[in-house]
Amino acid sequence: NRRTLLAWGRTGASLIGFGLVIERVAAETNPIGVSGVFGVALAALGCIALVVGMVDFIRTRRDIAEGKLTTAASVGGYVVVAGASLVLAGAFIAYVVQRLI
Repeated sequence: NRRTLLAWGRTGASLIGFGLVIERVAAETNPIGVSGVFGVALAALGCIALVVGMVDFIRTRRDIAEGKLTTAASVGGYVVVAGASLVLAGAFIAYVVQRLI
């Protein structure tokens, strides 16, 4: 359970870090561009990942203490973070390709 929490923490911190870097670079190169929005969205997704990880940790810890632990894991948080990451990545790729054309 702790390792899963640490994995969520690393994922959230990485997303926040990438988002802040993208936002800062975008602010330096093109202050009015959409790239800054993608950076902020990545940072927000990182915060969501941290919250989802903490909720999952608390829920699993409670289930372990009550002896109700099952082998089926909750996948809702994973789907939200992975789906939002794919949507942001697809939108950013489309934006970059559109600017190159």
